[in-house]
Amino acid sequence: MVLAHVVFVFVFVGAHGVSSFAMFAARRETDRVRLAAILDLSTSSVNIAGLGLLVAVLIAMTPMAAGPMGGVRKALGMRVQGDKKDAPLREPGD
Repeated sequence: MVLAHVVFVFVFVGAHGVSSFAMFAARRETDRVRLAAILDLSTSSVNIAGLGLLVAVLIAMTPMAAGPMGGVRKALGMRVQGDKKDAPLREPGD
């Protein structure tokens, strides 16, 4: 889980860096064809950066939210992770 989080953080940072590089390269480019290629590269890298950030946040946030939300579920009498499917529901407040 931690390794996947770190990998996707690196994906985000790398793709964000490519987009930043493309921004500076576009400012000095005079050839329209090369400029279009640079802008296409920037668009692709921004999409990859967004996906990397989304996955990194989801991987990090899901386990962090599971604990507190499990307590809320228990307080409401709902099943929590680890309960058997055929176990009776809890009484609220247990």
